[in-house]
Amino acid sequence: MAALSIRADLADGADLIADPGALIVCQGSRVNVRLELALGAGAAVRWRELIVLGRTAEQPGQATLRWDVTRLGRPVFRQFVDLADPALMAWAGLTARRRVLACALIADPASTPRTVAASPTAVAQRVDDHTLLVTVLDDDAARAALCLEDLCARASGGPLTPSV
Repeated sequence: MAALSIRADLADGADLIADPGALIVCQGSRVNVRLELALGAGAAVRWRELIVLGRTAEQPGQATLRWDVTRLGRPVFRQFVDLADPALMAWAGLTARRRVLACALIADPASTPRTVAASPTAVAQRVDDHTLLVTVLDDDAARAALCLEDLCARASGGPLTPSV
């Protein structure tokens, strides 16, 4: 079993854009991922994750994903996704039987996000006045990443990553 735990404390006015890269959960593996973000009053974050359940033509391993985001000590967003429980994985409501989960969290006091549904498996959901959760389910990682980028731009008013 492997664990990946990331914690970031962002002071007032701090800005974090993060993409830890694709996590491929191979057959026989077990990984627990935990993200904790503690945001100051004016802190902004654009966090992106891409989870691939198994390599091509392979059964997936097991994973749990936990996000805990607070601003000034108060909860903004808490989510736990259990991709380790076989009964949950068999349920179409969890992943729509797709093998790629692309998601982004955008929390920025200067933004006014809006909910946008591109399809039943690609949705940007406004969490609060300044926070957006974007989720894309697909069978192709590249297509999921492109859809995620598009939804982030449409729902938040800008791309997930800065242009250089």
